[in-house]
Amino acid sequence: MRMKTKTVRSIIGFVIFILCANQALAAEWILSEKSATGDEYYDQSRVKKVNNHINSVVVKKIYNDVGKVQNYSALKKVNKAPINPYILSHEIALWEIDCLNGKMRISSERIYDKRGDVIATKPSLHDKWINVVPNSKFEKIKNKVCPPVHHSKIKKK
Repeated sequence: MRMKTKTVRSIIGFVIFILCANQALAAEWILSEKSATGDEYYDQSRVKKVNNHINSVVVKKIYNDVGKVQNYSALKKVNKAPINPYILSHEIALWEIDCLNGKMRISSERIYDKRGDVIATKPSLHDKWINVVPNSKFEKIKNKVCPPVHHSKIKKK
């Protein structure tokens, strides 16, 4: 009986592993920006149309040492810092982009450690819609996830 239970547990564990691995492989992370604090990617496979002119996209920033120290300091201020900054790994955020009006907001943002555990949920800095600044990281993503705007020409009679 004990052998049967062990076999069933092994099969269940294997199935869960395959499902998780499949989900991780499904992500299509595309580099959008290299910065002083780390590299930022967006997931092409998770660009979703929210309504006629708003798209959402999942964005991941992998911290370098500068990014780890910077985020550690911010987490320390709100009593959510881990033992040391080098435990920090990355953050994942959900952005909403208003393609028609050139606006965006960050709906959610989480910081992860090296094991993949959530360390903290950042308070949203952009819970209100803000203008997408030209030549910013937000515009780079907007240009990738929004369809091109075609201006129709009005013919004069």
